[in-house]
Amino acid sequence: MVLVDVYLVTDRRFSTASTGSLYVTLFDEEKVVLKKTELSNEILRKKISKVTLPLDNQAEVKTVKIEATASISLRIFEVQTAVNDLPPTIFSPPTPGSISFVGNEAAVNSGIVSLDFVPATKVLNGQ
Repeated sequence: MVLVDVYLVTDRRFSTASTGSLYVTLFDEEKVVLKKTELSNEILRKKISKVTLPLDNQAEVKTVKIEATASISLRIFEVQTAVNDLPPTIFSPPTPGSISFVGNEAAVNSGIVSLDFVPATKVLNGQ
């Protein structure tokens, strides 16, 4: 079993506690779900939060999806994953800058906001 440390870098000034749920899902290159777990609302009170997730196989994490209910106000600058002693992989939102789960039309319609974070090198290379 492999343990993956997931770090979320958030903006505490624009993040508020909520009764809603927050999930993180890790995907491999073929978009197969490696792990999905509910996150504690504690991350809303920290600038950098760490969550350790066990993986059943050693596939590399290629995409991180963050899902939140519309009642959660959360700005995320980046997500990092680290396996063992390997250098961390930095994941960025698909568009530059911080993202927010607030004021999104999709949240109003469905009650759920979902954002995919991709490796920062893909963003820098325009992929």
